[in-house]
Amino acid sequence: MTEQRQRTLIGRKYRLLEKINSGAMGVVYRAEQLDVEGRPRRIVAVKTLRAEISKDEGFARRFIREVSVAMQLRSPHALTVYDSGKDETGRLYYVMEFMPQTLKEIIVQGPLPVERAVTIVM
Repeated sequence: MTEQRQRTLIGRKYRLLEKINSGAMGVVYRAEQLDVEGRPRRIVAVKTLRAEISKDEGFARRFIREVSVAMQLRSPHALTVYDSGKDETGRLYYVMEFMPQTLKEIIVQGPLPVERAVTIVM
């Protein structure tokens, strides 16, 4: 990752650190949430939507509604959504809890104990 990308801020409070994944709708980054003095507060995941999707008014309304509902969800089985908005270029984004390991990464490590597999499935 380039030094320029590492300095990229989203919403003036999320510093992008590395690209995690990308898809048809956007890109997900590992990022630092900064406090009011610019110090790193916690690691988060930031999903930015593609510019053309962000500019679609109907999609933007649905996105904002869905994110507001997700922000109210409290469950040990779902990631917490912390924040959302538009970046300096007008792209929509949302910020959520960062999971350091994906289910795929857990599974490829080998067979899971039955209790762990049941917990994940439940």
